[in-house]
Amino acid sequence: MDLQKRECPMEITTECGAGWGFMKIQYENLNLEFYNTNVYDRDFDDLLKTLYFLNPYFEDDLWPNDLDKYPDKPMFEVVEYQKKNDIGFRYHAISSNFIWNEEPDISKWTISRKATSPKEHAKNYSFDLIFHIEKYEESIDNKTEFDFQIKYNDFCYAVAKAFTQLIKKHGFYGYHQSTYNQDFNMRYFLSIKAIALNNFEALKIEDVKNEHVDGDSSSFEKELELLQFDM
Repeated sequence: MDLQKRECPMEITTECGAGWGFMKIQYENLNLEFYNTNVYDRDFDDLLKTLYFLNPYFEDDLWPNDLDKYPDKPMFEVVEYQKKNDIGFRYHAISSNFIWNEEPDISKWTISRKATSPKEHAKNYSFDLIFHIEKYEESIDNKTEFDFQIKYNDFCYAVAKAFTQLIKKHGFYGYHQSTYNQDFNMRYFLSIKAIALNNFEALKIEDVKNEHVDGDSSSFEKELELLQFDM
């Protein structure tokens, strides 16, 4: 695969250990730090999940009664798509929020995007993400708010680069042990990294003929290449 690094306007660094996760975000005039307890929440996974489902071109079906599986209270747009000889509909998230517990501080994230035109067929991953972060230090009365925008593919790049370094340092089992209760969602991560690098070869699906049940396959070799690529 032709995977190529590029410049990104945002820099993210992450660490994990002893049930804690650390993230530092540097972007324009912002310098944000988060120390999250992973004992009660699934912090990094919530961020990956939100990014994955804010992609208006993903092919998963997401239904309102599935809200318990996804970031807290997402807002949806309904998108038409061709389903064999009929027209189908999918629910795509346009806004979602999650909370990071920093004991005793709390950070509440809201990430949104504009709804996609139903007639927009060309895949364009450079749309704006709109961030609103509220940091509460020790009490709800001590609140600081941060607002910024960044291109979706640029934020994907910053996250994918940071998480690649994190997983290479800890490994998957080591990551689980370091965070105490989290597992790394590989499907979300590979999708976000493919968007960041604008290379989707590892995500291509082909039909597989089996003896009893036909299925789908992707290239394990290309997935590993994408996973291990340093950004």
